[in-house]
Amino acid sequence: MAPLTAALLLRAVKHAGAKRGDVIALSAAGGLVARVMSTLLLAEGYVPLGIVRSEQAAAVLARQTPQMDFVSTEQADWAKRIFPVTKGKPIKVALDPVGGKVASALALMLADGGTLVSYGDLSAAPIEVPALSFSTRGISIQGVSVGRWPALPDEVRAADIAMAIQLAQAEPDLFRVAAEYTLDRITDAVTHAERPGKDGAVLLVD
Repeated sequence: MAPLTAALLLRAVKHAGAKRGDVIALSAAGGLVARVMSTLLLAEGYVPLGIVRSEQAAAVLARQTPQMDFVSTEQADWAKRIFPVTKGKPIKVALDPVGGKVASALALMLADGGTLVSYGDLSAAPIEVPALSFSTRGISIQGVSVGRWPALPDEVRAADIAMAIQLAQAEPDLFRVAAEYTLDRITDAVTHAERPGKDGAVLLVD
């Protein structure tokens, strides 16, 4: 599912008019979708910027992916640290599965004509953006859902599946597993999945 979601996001980035060298922000950057997406963005010549919850996670990801920068929302002034990292370059597209305060802050940091692409609601909180940002700055909000992927044309789905297989073969470290839990330990699995600095996916097995 993660590579297919990433394929949808990459098309959304291109549809938003992003060019090589543009900054693309990814919140929940330690998640599998964001890690797959970062790989695709780097290959296309974009400049991915990862947003994570903790300094520990930022340090781990920076070691694993030295080609990109990471900023932690653990510090209250995290939004002010974005532009020094990007050397003043604004964010062309923000890819966000979190919503709430994180997505709202990223929307305000978009370049004029920039796009926020939502593909989840982990915070269960609304995105709040001043109305004038749409009319005076031309920013937009779009949504992507893997639930709509089956309705795509056959040739598009075939290309996405081929990409996913190729990526799994070429970049197996992207699909690291942090731990496996049986269904009777689902509470432990959820606790582990929410642990700051978690490295890899948490799986439920029979």
